Formats: sequence, structure tokens, C-alpha cells
Amino acid sequence: MPGSIAQKFLSPLCLLGSLTVSTLLALPAQADNLSEAQRLLRIAETGAAFENQARWQARQLIHNYSVIINRNSNYRLPAQLQRRIADCYERVYRWENFAQGIARILAQNFSPEEMQLLIDFHRNLGMPPGKIELFKSAMAKSGRISEQSADFIFAQTRGCVAQDADLILEHLQQQDIEFHPL
Repeated sequence: MPGSIAQKFLSPLCLLGSLTVSTLLALPAQADNLSEAQRLLRIAETGAAFENQARWQARQLIHNYSVIINRNSNYRLPAQLQRRIADCYERVYRWENFAQGIARILAQNFSPEEMQLLIDFHRNLGMPPGKIELFKSAMAKSGRISEQSADFIFAQTRGCVAQDADLILEHLQQQDIEFHPL
């Protein structure tokens, strides 16, 4: 299920107005497109949205852990343990860990014209009627870019679930609390 978790972290990328694909062949154009992709990510405030989503996801996981522990052993996880778990997610899923790779994915999948259209869109500069088809094409390609981004994030992280389990089980053992998982 790690892929599905990673994809949930990608919902901020949907804020980009979804994405299109156009292979770039010239290296200078790719470099320019990379800087434009980084610009698009900044303008769309993808980093803040990504980290907010990561924090929300971590809170949900910690809540689920707490419910499972409480139901099986009538014990509440202490705040300091919850904080240690949250720290892992905050560290592992920092936007800065993924920004360059996501920008590369965008640069590889957008033509300069598509990139500029999305930048203008996110800067509230509107969309010329003649560019609506180009925008629709961009929207139709979001699935592929989301998949590439999820694969990239998954490949870059070890995740925190194994560490979470170790921390929780060690804590319960230290507290001499019996835990019988479902």
C-alpha cells in the first residue's frame, strides 16, 4: 500500500491544473524547462500544500495507531511517542526532499508552451480562448505525471511505518503492557 499513501501525498500536484506530456529533445530547452517547472511549483505553492498534506496524513496514521492500541490494550499512546512518530514523517516527507525530482518530471512532460500556460494560469493571468485545447490536453495527462511522481517519491523514501511499529512495540514492552494485535 505504500504507493497509495504516496499518491495521497501528491494531491497538491493536482493543484497544478493537472499536467501534459510533450517530450523535450534539446538539452538547453530542458534546462530552461526545468527552471520553469521549478517556477511553476513555487507559484502554485506546491511545497506548502505537499507538506500540509504530509502533516495531515501523519496525524491520521498516528490517530489510527492510537485507536488500535487503545482497543487492544486499553492504553493511550503518550504525546512524546506520538511526537517521535510525527517527526519521522516530517523529516522523510519534507518538500525539499522531492522538489527537484518533481520539477524534473514536469520538465520532461511539458513543452515550454504548456509550462507557460500553467504558470500564467496559476498567476491568475487567465487563459486565452485559443489555449483551451492545450489546457485540456494538460488536464488529460495528469494521471501519468501523478504516477511518475508517486513512483519517484516511493523510490526516494524508506517510509516510517516500520520505525513506527518498532517505537510503539518497544514502548509498550517498556511499560509492561500486553498488546494483542487483531
